[in-house]
Amino acid sequence: MTGMLFGVFSPQAAESVDGFTAGAASWLSNDGWILVEQADGQVVYRGEGSGDTFSRHRTLTLGTSWRIEVDVRFRRYFSDNNTRAVAGFALFPAVDAGVQLEANLSHRTNNSVQLDGQWFNVDTRTWPNVLLAEWSPSRSPVYRMQLTRSAGSSRLVLRVTGGDGFSYRGETAVIPADVLNRQKVPGLRVNSGQVEYDNFRLIQPFSLPPAPVVISAPTNLTVFSGQPASFRVAATDSRPLTYQWRRGTVRLAGATNETFTIAKATPSFFGGYSVEISNGETSTVTTPALLTVVGGYFRPSAVSRTNDPNLAGFTVEVLAPTGAEFLLQRSADLANWTEVARAVGTGVASEFTFPAATKEAGANFRLLFH
Repeated sequence: MTGMLFGVFSPQAAESVDGFTAGAASWLSNDGWILVEQADGQVVYRGEGSGDTFSRHRTLTLGTSWRIEVDVRFRRYFSDNNTRAVAGFALFPAVDAGVQLEANLSHRTNNSVQLDGQWFNVDTRTWPNVLLAEWSPSRSPVYRMQLTRSAGSSRLVLRVTGGDGFSYRGETAVIPADVLNRQKVPGLRVNSGQVEYDNFRLIQPFSLPPAPVVISAPTNLTVFSGQPASFRVAATDSRPLTYQWRRGTVRLAGATNETFTIAKATPSFFGGYSVEISNGETSTVTTPALLTVVGGYFRPSAVSRTNDPNLAGFTVEVLAPTGAEFLLQRSADLANWTEVARAVGTGVASEFTFPAATKEAGANFRLLFH
C-alpha cells in the first residue's frame, strides 16, 4: 500500500499533511512512515492481533509548540473478549529510539471511551500516568484526535471529537520539560484492534487563538422571592462560541446559552453566578455576579405601631414580589387560620385594615405565598 504525502515538513513550514489514501492498511501508508516492531515481538498488520503496532514518520519534527491531529475509525475489536481497541499518538525522540510518550483513545463496543496518557521515565524504567478519563460519549466509531502543546507548556491537551459532534478535552498532569522538548518524531499506535487512520496533520509551531472577548458581563442582581432572575452575557470571537453557566464552581445543567434565567427565585438561589465562554480552543470565565433574593414581609403599619387606643382600625403592611399571589391569614391560637385577605404583589408595600378589636383580641397574622 502506498500513500501520498501532501506536504513536506521543514523548520520553516507551518503544516504537514498526510491523507492516507484509501486502501487495506490506510494507517500504514507510505515510505515516510516506518512500522516499528512491538515490545512483545509481534508485528501487527492494521492492529489485527493482540500486540501493539507503532508507526512513525521519518521527517517530522516537533518543538516547543505544536498540534498533531488525525481521524480514527475503529473497525474491529480484539481485547477484553473482543470489546475494546486502542488507537493513539506515539512520540519518539529520534527515528532510532523507542516510544517515550503516548496519548491514547480506548474505545469499547458499548461506546464507552477512555483517554489516557503516559511518558517513559528512563531512570526508573516506568510509565507514569498523566491522564485518565472515561465516559460514554456516543455511538460513533469515528473520532478526530488532537494532541496539543502550547508554547513551552509542561502539559499536553488531548481532545477527542466524535462523529456525532460530541467533544471531550483532557489536560495531562505535568510532564518533565526535557521529555517534551526532545520529542521529534510523531507516531501512531494501534493495540488489539483493527484501526484506520486518515487525515494526519501536524502544525508546528502552533499558537492557541486568543480567548473570547467579553463585551458585557453579568451584573449583580437583587429580586424578590418568587420573581424570575436573569443573567446575560455578550461576547465576541471569530469562532462560534459556547457557554456554560456556573454557580460557584458547579456547572449548571442545561445552562448553555447567552442568557441564564431562574424562573422563580427563592433565597436558596443566593450565590455568585459566572459563565465560561469558549471558542473551542481557549475560554474565559466572567467575574461572578451576585444574586440576592429578598423575601416578602408583613408588619403592622407605622400608624398601628403607635398603640394609640383611639385608632379606628388596625392596619397591616404587606410587601410581596410583583406578580406573586399571597394570602394573609389570622389566628387566635396559632392552630386554626382564617383567610382575611388575598391579593397579588406589586413590589411595593400595600396596607390592609381590620377593626381595632382585632388588635385587642391578640390576633396573630401570617403571610403565605402561592
